[in-house]
Amino acid sequence: MLIRKATLEDTEQLRPLFAGSLENMARLQPRQYRAAEQDLAFIQAGIVQENGDVLVLEAEGKIVGLASVFVEQASPLPFRVQQSYCELDTLYVLEGYRNRGFGMALLEAARVWAKEHGCASLQLMTLGENTGAQRLYARAGMRPHKIIY
Repeated sequence: MLIRKATLEDTEQLRPLFAGSLENMARLQPRQYRAAEQDLAFIQAGIVQENGDVLVLEAEGKIVGLASVFVEQASPLPFRVQQSYCELDTLYVLEGYRNRGFGMALLEAARVWAKEHGCASLQLMTLGENTGAQRLYARAGMRPHKIIY
């Protein structure tokens, strides 16, 4: 297993992972999301963005997981503590490679990335129906911060 930053040469290998993430969202909330193939330009923009990275996990000679992370700033409101935080936008492992610790490894790599980039915390959002992801985050010691109905 190897975790590294994605390069533009990884774009085609990343396409099925981003598509799988969208398919999962559509399966869990079909009234809100639909499965779609991710645009190559979108994937490439994520790879080269200045304030973030796409981390990839390689196993058996191919990319089987990804974590998309970027730095955000807290809203400039008088009552908010001004600090940067890391947003974990997408965490996805191909179905045939799950339950091998790859999701936890990517989550840990995202935490390290956040610290290296001076972030006060690592934050993410997940669908209420995504109980598998919620179990992973709980095992990693994460707790819900905000619940939206």
